[in-house]
Amino acid sequence: MEKISRFCINPVFLKELRTVVRNRKLSVTLMVYNTILGLVGTVALYVIFYLSGSSNMSEDVVMILYLMLTLIEFFLICFAIPAYTAGSISGEREKQTLDILLTTPLKPASIALGKLMSGIGSIVLLVISSLPILALVFTIGGISIVDIALYMLFIVITAFYVGSFGVLFSAKFKKTALSTVFTYATLIFMGIGTCVIILVAKLVGQMWLENMHALGKYTQVYDADLGYGVLLLMINPGVTWASLVMNALGSKSMFSEIIGEFGTIPTWIINWWFYLSSGVQIIISFFVIKLAGRRLNPLLAKNRKSKALKKKEKVVRTEE
Repeated sequence: MEKISRFCINPVFLKELRTVVRNRKLSVTLMVYNTILGLVGTVALYVIFYLSGSSNMSEDVVMILYLMLTLIEFFLICFAIPAYTAGSISGEREKQTLDILLTTPLKPASIALGKLMSGIGSIVLLVISSLPILALVFTIGGISIVDIALYMLFIVITAFYVGSFGVLFSAKFKKTALSTVFTYATLIFMGIGTCVIILVAKLVGQMWLENMHALGKYTQVYDADLGYGVLLLMINPGVTWASLVMNALGSKSMFSEIIGEFGTIPTWIINWWFYLSSGVQIIISFFVIKLAGRRLNPLLAKNRKSKALKKKEKVVRTEE
């Protein structure tokens, strides 16, 4: 069995997994994570059962409970991912063990992928440990096992997506603190920045159409339509979560209306938004991991240094 694991499992992932499991940090994280979710679920049930003065629950109340639990878990996971991945490679550099790791037969991309898989493994453990809390909605009904399975798949894809940027910045910067800051900044851009870009583009387009109407070039004021530009939101994990949850709550039309406010796109794209956006995020993740592997490649690093020295020499010669 041990021989099979050596061939089938990334060695870096196997080593990191053993280290993480023995670390006290994981136990503390599990306790804090599930305590927060448990308190939210308990308080929500208390409010529903006792403060409402009724022992029966409507389907709408169940949906609100499911929405609260998944939203809080989504935010907690997004907050935890950079903590597990942003220091994966820079930590090796700080401990002066990265050069030893690069002398192994493993390719730099495999090292980066192994570091990412170890971070994802910790996130998956968090998600699995929270299943009994999410199962609260099954005691009432309204949410199927398929919805929960798709939500678990979404969390894993999000961890892979955001974590890949953490590994990239960890390979690029020497300090863990700096790579952590850039990972959180990238996460904020994907979650908030993309929405701001779409909103600003909508407002600017609307102002332009109103000016054209005031100048007499248009007979009426049209609504600004970004068209396929709204597909920028496919890199936003928050929008992917909204499409998944609204579909589970039976509010797919509401999600379609929200997207339609900014751009007109084919209906089949909106219906398959979760799967399409997940595919886009997976492709981006593999591309980012490849970039991280290139940053770790010592031969490419030497070439970059030699090119930088040549540029400096040219600048000095021109100044002379």
